[in-house]
Amino acid sequence: MIKKVKPRYLDDEKLIRKLVIFKKKLENYTKSEYTINDEGELCYIKNNEIIPLCNFVLIPQEEVKILEGDIIISKLRITCVIDNTEVIKDIEVGMKEIKKIDWIDKYFGFKCCIYSEMSENRSYEKIKQALKLCCKDLGATKIANQIGWGCDNGKYFYVHGDGIIGKKRDIEVGEELNDFRIDIYDELHPAHAYIKSFEMLDIAPLKITLPLFSYTLMSVINSLLREEHCEPQAVLWLEGETGSRKTTLARQFSFLFNRSENPPVIANFKCTKTFLEYKMNQYKDSVLVIDDYYPAMDPSEKQDMNSKVELILRLIGDKTPKGRSNVNLKESKNLTPRGLVLITGEDFTHVKSNIARCINIKVEKNDVNLDKLTEFQENPLILSTSIFYYIKWLSKYMTKNQSLPKIDLDKFRKKYSNTNIHGRLIDAIWGLKYSFYLYLKYGISINVIDKKTMKEKLEQVENVFYELVEKQSMLMVSEEPLYMYLNTLNEMIISNKIIIKKIGYKPENKNIDGWYDEKYYYMLPEGLYNTVFLFWRKRNKVFPLGQKQIHDLMRKNNIIEFEKNTGKNCKKVKVNSENRLRVLKISKEKLNEYLSQ
Repeated sequence: MIKKVKPRYLDDEKLIRKLVIFKKKLENYTKSEYTINDEGELCYIKNNEIIPLCNFVLIPQEEVKILEGDIIISKLRITCVIDNTEVIKDIEVGMKEIKKIDWIDKYFGFKCCIYSEMSENRSYEKIKQALKLCCKDLGATKIANQIGWGCDNGKYFYVHGDGIIGKKRDIEVGEELNDFRIDIYDELHPAHAYIKSFEMLDIAPLKITLPLFSYTLMSVINSLLREEHCEPQAVLWLEGETGSRKTTLARQFSFLFNRSENPPVIANFKCTKTFLEYKMNQYKDSVLVIDDYYPAMDPSEKQDMNSKVELILRLIGDKTPKGRSNVNLKESKNLTPRGLVLITGEDFTHVKSNIARCINIKVEKNDVNLDKLTEFQENPLILSTSIFYYIKWLSKYMTKNQSLPKIDLDKFRKKYSNTNIHGRLIDAIWGLKYSFYLYLKYGISINVIDKKTMKEKLEQVENVFYELVEKQSMLMVSEEPLYMYLNTLNEMIISNKIIIKKIGYKPENKNIDGWYDEKYYYMLPEGLYNTVFLFWRKRNKVFPLGQKQIHDLMRKNNIIEFEKNTGKNCKKVKVNSENRLRVLKISKEKLNEYLSQ
C-alpha cells in the first residue's frame, strides 16, 4: 500500500541518523563497493574512483510479511531520500517488484535519476545489490489482512478485526479488517455463553434452526476442512414468503462480525457478479448472506438473477474461480471463495444440478417464536461470544494435534450409498453434522455436556438433516425443469387442457396447440411454452428456463427430432394439405419413457 506524503527538506534527525548508519553500514562491509557522497548520491567505488549511481538513497526500514491464510506475501518498507532534501517515507514494495527497475518511478516519481554511465540496467543492479546488503539483520513485521484461519510455524490462529484468536502476539491486524470484529460480552463466562447459544434453536422449529446453526459452525472451520480434503461445497438456501422473517433469521444465526452494531445485509441479487465474487473471497471462514432472490417476471431480469445463482453455486460447489485478466491482458488475482454463502429468497432454484448444490430450508410465516427471537435480538453477542471461545479452544487443539479429529466422511458416504439422495447432499449433511460434533466436543471440554448427551444430540441432528435432504431429493425429480415441462404437457393432453388434432386436420381458426399421429406430437413451440409458463405462474412458481433452453434439453434427451441440415430444434412438418410449419416433433415413446423413470 502506497502512503502518499508531501516532499520536505531533510530535517528529520532520526532519518539523518539512519542515513549515516546506512552509509557506515555499507562502508563497514569487507571490500565494500558502495558509499554515499555529500550530495546524497549512492556511489559505486571502482579502482578508488567514486562513481555516482543515482541521486537518491533507499533506506530499508523493515520487511513486511502479509499473511493471507497460508500464503505469505513479502514486501520491503522503504524510505527514499532524494538529492539529500526530499524524503518519501514508508513505501511498501513487493519483493517481486524490486527485481525490475520500473518500481522506482512508480513509487518515487521522475525526480529519481539513475545515471547510465554503465547503462541504466547495470546501474540498477548495483543499486539493488546495495539495498540487499543493507537488509542484513532487518526486522520483520507480520500483518494479517485476511480474516479466518492461518498457521505460522505450526501454530494455528483465527484472524478477526479486533485481533488474533490464538497465541500469536507477533502478528498485527490490517486496518482493512475493522469491519470484521467478533464482538463478545467480556463478563459472560464461556460455559454460560455455550448453554445460551443452544437456546437459539428454540427460535423456530429444529428443521430450520439446526441447519442454520450448524452451517455457521461449518463456515468457521471451512479452511480446516479444506486441509482434510473435505471442504464444504453446499449453499444454504432459506426460502420463505415476504413477512416470514427469513432475512432476520439469517442475520441472527449467520452474522458473526460486528454484532454489537446490528450490521445490515451487504449483498443481494441487485449487486454485480464481480461484487458478489469479491465478497465470497473476503468472507473467509464465515458466512456471507446474499439476500432477496425473487421470482422475476421480466425475462432479462430473470436471466440476470439465474446467472448470478449459477455463479454463486458454481463458485461454492467447485471452488473454481472465474478466470480474469487485467488491462494488460495478464492474469489477475483469482477470487476463490474462502467461506460459505447463505441465500434468502421468496423462491428456490428449480434447476436439477443446482438443487444438488443447495440445502433448502423453507420458512413459513408462523414458524418463528417472536418472544425467543426478541430475547436474542436484545442480547446479540451471545452467539459471537460462544463462537469466540470455541475458536480459541479449537486453535489450541489444532496447534497441539495439527489436524481435526475423527474425519469419517467415507464411512458416512458408505452408510447412505444405497439411498436416492444425491452424493453432494450426503456430503453436505456430513459437514453439518461434523461441525455440530466439534462444537459438542468443545462443550465436553468445558464440562457443560457429557459423552452421552453428545451421542443423543448427534443422532437427533443426523435425523433432522437426513429428513431435510430426503425431501429435497424428491424435489429434484418433481421440480427438475424438463420433468416440469413434459409432465405439464402430458397432464394437459390427458385432461384436454390443450387442443391437439390428428395430423392432417385443417383448423377453421388458429385456436389449436398442435397435432398428433401414432408416434408423435407436433406442437406449436411458442404456444406450448407460454401455456406451461402460465401453468406454473398460477401456482406461484416461475418456470426456470427459457424456450430455447428447454428445447435444447428435450433434444439432448432424444425426446424431439431436430432438423439435421440446419440444426434447428423445430422441424418443418406438413401438418395438413395447406400448411408446412415449424413444430416440436415429440416422440410419444421417449416422452413416456422419461416420465416413467
